[in-house]
Amino acid sequence: MEDSALHTVTHARLRALQGDAAGAVMILEAVLARSPGDLEARELLAELPRGSGPPPEIDEGAAAPAKAASAADLTRRFRRTLGRRSARRQRLERFLALVTRRSR
Repeated sequence: MEDSALHTVTHARLRALQGDAAGAVMILEAVLARSPGDLEARELLAELPRGSGPPPEIDEGAAAPAKAASAADLTRRFRRTLGRRSARRQRLERFLALVTRRSR
């Protein structure tokens, strides 16, 4: 598994929320091996189901490949999203103009 410095109760909670109870259990066991008195880790470990098996496989081929957007496409989308000339829109337009100049 990853470096033990990445094993935290927060990381375990995230894994559990993503449906990876087995991964969360492994992380919590590593946390408790490092800090046996960690009550938060013990409580979370007691709440998690055991023996749920490995996390489900993710089919990365199912997602459409990402396409690069041009500065003109982004400008149109931002303008449509922001509507009237607001201060936010003006700042965004200045930013987009700067990015467009640098990309040429």
